[in-house]
Order: sequence, then structure tokens, then C-alpha cells
Amino acid sequence: MTERPAKLTWTAIGLVAVAILLFSVRSPIGRSGDTIAMIAGTHLGLSCLGDGTLTNCGIHVAPYPLLQYLPTTLFIGLGLGDNDIERALGLLNVAAFVGMLLASYTTLARLARPALGVALLVVLVASPLPWYAWTTFGESLGAFACVAFVAAALWRAPAPVLALTLALAGVSKETALPFLALMGIGALLWSPIEGRGIDRRHWIGLGIGAVLALALTGAFNELRFGQLTNAVYSESYERTPTTGLKARFVLSLWLAPNAGLVTFWPLAGAALLAMVAVAAARVRRWREHLRPVGAGAVVLVCALAMTYGYANWYAPFGWIAWGPRLMLLLTPALLLFGAATLAPELQAVASAAGRWATALKVALAALAVATVLSQVGVLWDNQAQAGLFDPDSACPTSVSVVDNPGGYYHCIIHWAWYKHWVLPDAVSGVTTSFSSVLMTLAWLAALAALLVAVVLALRDRAGPRASAPVVPTPAPPGR
Repeated sequence: MTERPAKLTWTAIGLVAVAILLFSVRSPIGRSGDTIAMIAGTHLGLSCLGDGTLTNCGIHVAPYPLLQYLPTTLFIGLGLGDNDIERALGLLNVAAFVGMLLASYTTLARLARPALGVALLVVLVASPLPWYAWTTFGESLGAFACVAFVAAALWRAPAPVLALTLALAGVSKETALPFLALMGIGALLWSPIEGRGIDRRHWIGLGIGAVLALALTGAFNELRFGQLTNAVYSESYERTPTTGLKARFVLSLWLAPNAGLVTFWPLAGAALLAMVAVAAARVRRWREHLRPVGAGAVVLVCALAMTYGYANWYAPFGWIAWGPRLMLLLTPALLLFGAATLAPELQAVASAAGRWATALKVALAALAVATVLSQVGVLWDNQAQAGLFDPDSACPTSVSVVDNPGGYYHCIIHWAWYKHWVLPDAVSGVTTSFSSVLMTLAWLAALAALLVAVVLALRDRAGPRASAPVVPTPAPPGR
């Protein structure tokens, strides 16, 4: 990539980083009830360890994944109070979001795919991830850990790096390890990196990382519940009870107005669809196209398995939150994996010319702008998020899945599909103050810089057009 698109890209990353950092520093942190329980559980867990209690400390340690307990333990050791810990976790999520941008772009640039690296930045900037960078939920930190592992596998990093990054990413959620292992294997096999072959040490590192993740999760569950599995998440009431309801959740996770990934993050949906499509186009001759077909299969299997797994859980969207919270953990890593392993095919699609190709690119750019307006707007008007769960005539009171499962599932479907659409409400947040307008303009400027950088990088890849050959004019006959 030449100097101009590279400068535009780094300028855009800088704008986004400064904007989200200033917002997070100046605004009250987005607290979640899960985080409050997690901090209290960390105190309890440390108290048990201090007393020599290594098993069955109690369910009040809370059932959440281990990853976010690790920095919380560090912050407690540094003497921070609970309110300061929440602030520190919020700022850590900001750093994780920016780290996700840096890891995604630098990885694809290192793999000689800078145009796709910039395109992936467009997808990440126009997403629900900024809201999770501001709140204390664990998705931002977990998503960064997963991206870091996939980046390490694509780089074919040394075995200790693979093991460490997989161990950390593997404790971002107790169900994450199979997805990460599948992406890690595919990344090692089909990475376009030059000069770094695969050897036995990479597979050993992958195995050690997986074992570490399982051991850490099992030990943490033993400390909390006196068993190797999560006692809370194993309860029967936390399983979706009927096939019909599971099917509705499958559809909702992708298309529901107030919960679907395609609705909240349309560019991610388009990117995943493109990855599967370019692989499907080569299935008939799969022996000649093992890399794209295999990589596309990994993307498809991960997307379908994530959907099915969350649809079987009683809270498939991870609510009360913003959009499809649970789907956001692995999606950035899956996008990075697909962009790297399907790079030649995706670049050919991105470079397509013609009227319909141009119209599609313009539509995607417009979707990116619309997404930015809603995803930045909700930061300034969080009632757009919180208002979705306010009582109304369909769900006048809060209901528990234990005490009233029918009423609970009725409200989940109502909020996802039938209550007012929250994204237009969020757009109004961009005009709430001078600061909100300024942040929106900075984010849109970053988006515009990235879109221009994508176009320039694709042109650089295509190279200058060959000029028509010069035909020498014959000399006039002598007289």
C-alpha cells in the first residue's frame, strides 16, 4: 500500500481512538449489573483463597467467564475501590477496542493484504462495539483476546505466543474454545504469510493453549461450585424449552429489529455472507480450491454453531444490553480469519467493476454511515438502549424465567421484534450536545478516510493501467 492510503488509515484509527477515549473519560461509565456481581464475586473468591478454601466457595462468586476476573483481581490488589474498578474496567475496554482495530489492520497488512485490512476497519468502526468499549461488559476485552489469538495463528507466531493467546481467549467464554480451535487450525493451515512455515511446535502450542484454557476454567468452577462445570449455567431452566422457540431465536439472532446481528451490524453480515459465497462458488471443484472451500466452511460452521448455541440458551441476546451482545464476542475474530484466509477471492470481489458493483459499494458505504450515526448516537442517549426494556402494555412487569417462563419468553420476543425500533431512537443522540456532534463528525471523518483508503489501496493493488502500444510510423518512401 502506498503512503497516502496508509496515512489515511492511521489518521482514522487515531481519530476513533481519541474520540472514544475522551468520551469514556468525560462520561459516567456504563455500569452493568453483571459487572457489579462479578466484582463482588472476585472479592469473595479472593477471601476464600485467603482462607485456604479451594472448592465450593459459593455461587455468589458469580457464574461469569474467568477472563474479566483477572484484571479485576489485579485492580483489587492495587487497592482500588469498587467504583474505581468499574472505571478501570471501562477504560480497559476502550484499550481493547482500539487494540482490536490495530491487531486487525496490522495483521492483514503484514500478510500483504492492506486493502482488506482497511476494509475490515470499516466494518469494525461501523459496529455496536463502541458501546461495549464504553460499558463494563466483558465483550470488548473478550473480543480483543479472540482477535489477538487469531492474529497470532495467522502470523504463525512462536508456540508460547499461540499457547498464551489461546489460553486467554479460551477463558473469555466457557463455550468459546471449540470455535477458537477451529479458527486457529484453519489460520495455521491457510495463512498467506510468507517465510514462516508450519512445524510441529505450532500444533504443540495450540494444544497447550487449549489444555490451559480447559484447566483454568475447570479450576475456577471448582473454586466456585465444587465441580468442574458451571453449576449455574447447567440449570435446566436456562435451556430454551421448545423447538419452535429455538427456531424463533435462530431467526432473531440475525434479523430481529432490536436484536439481530444484521440489523445492528449490517456490514458484518454482508462480510460473512461474502466469505461463505466465494467459498460456495468453488465447492464443485473443491480439490482444486481446498483453501477457500475449507476456510469458507470454517466461517459457515462457526456462524451456524454460534447461532444454534445461543438459541438454545434462555437469554440468547445477552440482555439487558445493546443488540446481540453474545454474538459480538467471536464475530470480530471470525471476520479477521475469513478476510485473511479468503483474501484473493474477497479482493477479486472488492475490485469488481460495472454498474451493479458500483451500486452495491455505494449501498454498503451508506449502510456504514447509517450504522455510525446510530452506534455513536446511543453513547450520548443511552435511553435508546435502556428504554427497550421499560414496562409497556405487553410486558408491564419484570418476569423471571424461573417463576414465569411463558411470560419471560413472551417479553424476550416482544422486545426483539415488536417493540419500537431502537436504532432510529439512537440516531437522535448525535445532536444532544456540541460534544456529541463533534464526536459524530470525528467518527464520520474516520469512516470517510477509511473508505477513501480502501479505494486507493485497491487501485494500488491493480497497478497502473497499461497504455496502448505505440506503433511506429513508417518513414515516407525516398524520392
